[in-house]
Amino acid sequence: MQMTSDLHQKTKAELLNVIQFSQTEIEKHIEKNNHLETQLEQQATKIALLNERIQFLLLARFGSRSEKFTHPHQDSLFDEAVVEASELPVIEAAEAEIQVASFTRKKTGGRKALPENLPREEILHTLPEAEQICPCRGSQ
Repeated sequence: MQMTSDLHQKTKAELLNVIQFSQTEIEKHIEKNNHLETQLEQQATKIALLNERIQFLLLARFGSRSEKFTHPHQDSLFDEAVVEASELPVIEAAEAEIQVASFTRKKTGGRKALPENLPREEILHTLPEAEQICPCRGSQ
């Protein structure tokens, strides 16, 4: 009720100033609201793109791996049954010239033997009879 009594006491010019100030404040809030809405939309699209990228990377990393055809015409890429007649002599000549050289694999394993010129010494360690008995079973 205090507000209405304050308004009755103000002059017409003061009331117009209050209305004008209120309208400018409303316009500022509308501008700010529009700016925040556009910013929110930009962030939502960015989040959607990032989520899509995450899903793609997760699928690439942890998805099933197979050699299935992904493109519908991919199966005809290596179709050797469909060869033009003009290409046939060239292909046969190339196949006749191909020779694969065989090789023998080196045996790798074990360590190298010690040189014969090194002195060799045989050392035998014997335990006393008391220590040769097993404490668990009592046998030698």
